[in-house]
Amino acid sequence: ERHRREGGSGTGPVIMAPPVGSWRAVAIAMVAAAALVTPLATRMAEKWLAVGSPPASPGPEKDTVAVVLGYALERDGTPSPELRDRVKQGVSLFVRGDARRVVFSGGHPGGGLRGNKSEAEVMAEYATGLLGSKEKEKERWLLEDESTSTRTNAIFTIQKLWALPPPPRPLVVYIVTSPFHQRRSLLVFRQAHRELSSGAAFEMSFEAAWWKDQEEAAHSPLLVLRELAAMAYYGAIRGWLGPLQRVI
Repeated sequence: ERHRREGGSGTGPVIMAPPVGSWRAVAIAMVAAAALVTPLATRMAEKWLAVGSPPASPGPEKDTVAVVLGYALERDGTPSPELRDRVKQGVSLFVRGDARRVVFSGGHPGGGLRGNKSEAEVMAEYATGLLGSKEKEKERWLLEDESTSTRTNAIFTIQKLWALPPPPRPLVVYIVTSPFHQRRSLLVFRQAHRELSSGAAFEMSFEAAWWKDQEEAAHSPLLVLRELAAMAYYGAIRGWLGPLQRVI
């Protein structure tokens, strides 16, 4: 998750959250587990949070799009190492043909601009540099630059995709984010889709994209701890992850 206030800017659509039910107990369990953090526990938690799977070949029976989620920019407006890694993964899917379109999703974290650009703009610029001579491919890129949280990443991206002409085949959305952020992102996108789907222009499904060297990926205990706390907040307090059984 980006280093920014969760819950969005307050300007997005108002959507009723589902009942939270037994999420309260799960929140308490997560906080208790967090107090027992050791390198081994951190690694186990990170493996649980990482749910990405290698994308299948698109084939003629489906359309695909990669949604690259933003992360905090450096103070000078350049992409942080975490954000560069996410963009590299998204561009890799695009170049290989696993994703026929790319959405860069990220607004202005912290309520302001860094380098006078949104995360989405910075990601697109960095991706352009990675593509080199294939810059023309940018015609199949979309920028979503309003979101300020994982929740609004999902809402605004889904709405932007529905604004496109309906694809001739089912749309599969690959969510490209860091391994520790995959489980929450996937659940948030699926839950937002369920809430918004009454006015759907067409159907779409969601998967967390495989991260290169995902099995070896390791982040700081503090980052993993923060993500577990965010899972508890999203699920127990806001009801943004859907039913508990979908999470476990």
